[in-house]
Amino acid sequence: MNLQFQGRIYDNATFDQTAVLYAVRNGLGHYWHKVENGVCVADEKGGNQWIVKEGSHHSYLVLDMEKQAMETELEKFMLGDF
Repeated sequence: MNLQFQGRIYDNATFDQTAVLYAVRNGLGHYWHKVENGVCVADEKGGNQWIVKEGSHHSYLVLDMEKQAMETELEKFMLGDF
């Protein structure tokens, strides 16, 4: 099956900034918690779903703080307020 992304990337996507914040601040327990033991499987509509699979190396982060607080944190970080 050849799947190609046909969705839309929105102007407010912050995946790169989130990855950097996670890497440099070790945000587990403060910003996010990690869900493990599964795999992310793409569907034909450009979405995905999480399938439980013990022993996998996939994971994803779930935001533990208010969305507005994270937006403020990312904006400060991007403007050099480390």
